[in-house]
Amino acid sequence: MKKYATLIFLVSAVTLVAALFVFVGVHTEHEKKRVESAVRYTDSLYSRAQADVESMNLDSATKCLNQITKLSQEKGSFRVTDSAKTLYGEIKNFAIRQKEESFKGFLTTMTNDEYRSLCKNELSKVYFKNEKLNQEFINILYLNRLNRVRYLAEAATMRRKIEQEHKEMRRKAEIERRKIEQEQKEMRRKAEIERKRKAQEFEAASTLSRKEYGAKLRENYLDKNMDIKVYVYGKNNTMLKLSFVLFNDVWTHKMQKGSLINEIRDMGFKRFALTNGYDYSVYWTF
Repeated sequence: MKKYATLIFLVSAVTLVAALFVFVGVHTEHEKKRVESAVRYTDSLYSRAQADVESMNLDSATKCLNQITKLSQEKGSFRVTDSAKTLYGEIKNFAIRQKEESFKGFLTTMTNDEYRSLCKNELSKVYFKNEKLNQEFINILYLNRLNRVRYLAEAATMRRKIEQEHKEMRRKAEIERRKIEQEQKEMRRKAEIERKRKAQEFEAASTLSRKEYGAKLRENYLDKNMDIKVYVYGKNNTMLKLSFVLFNDVWTHKMQKGSLINEIRDMGFKRFALTNGYDYSVYWTF
């Protein structure tokens, strides 16, 4: 019984595989025929589009080319040929270039030799790959050749207008630049005045402070029973002199090791001197 069951299973499997191969083969053949049919149809559409271009029935040609694109998007089994894409693009460009705003640009930018050839109806320049569209565009240029002088005059007027506008823009920009420069100069001037004012206030306060420092220093020495006279003098009170009959090298040595000299310097004094009023005098400058 087991042998019969195995045999039946194998026969069924082989039958199923065979049926699957048949189905795939039929489906592949069907798909192949469908694609071939679609390609033949698009070829016929492209041929019709070419014929429509030759008769300058561009609306009909555009419809054919649009239908080719639509079929390609729906079927997905083939791509639109480069020729169809190129022809579609040239038809769109021709529709734009046949308008005056477009073709007058070609008339104004062509060389004098090209214009002379155009006037003789002998211009052979390539504007479109499609010969029919190219010839029709040259015909448009030929029919409007006498307007070239007017177009050139309009272009020259437009250039002068643009140049004038740019000149005016540059003039305004220069005025604005000078205005900003003047404002910055004025700001710097005011800042400098303010800086000097603050410096003067600071110097005045420092001058008074040094004068007060001298008086306090004199008082400290008197508190220590030393009759050391303190003189604060010079511009902005930046000089300090101590006078004491007993000043000598011992006093100088002691001051150099102490903190008084640094304190005097930090107060903004520029010169500090010791003298005994007779034959001994030393000084420091900062």
